[in-house]
Amino acid sequence: MLAGGAGPVQKANDDVKAVCNELKAEILQKAEKDAVEIFEAVSYRSQLVAGTNLFVKNGRASQRTERQTDGR
Repeated sequence: MLAGGAGPVQKANDDVKAVCNELKAEILQKAEKDAVEIFEAVSYRSQLVAGTNLFVKNGRASQRTERQTDGR
């Protein structure tokens, strides 16, 4: 990855999920939400600058899975 450029979209790994969970309260505060039904990192991109920026997509993958197994 080139410095300054965002890398490809990747499936969220345990490290990315851990960062999101550590920052959950701050993320919800900035989004002006008290709570959300599902808070699960699904995918991410990283950008190398003076540090590393993560762009994370939170999704409802577990809900989709439940619907598929329930036949809905």
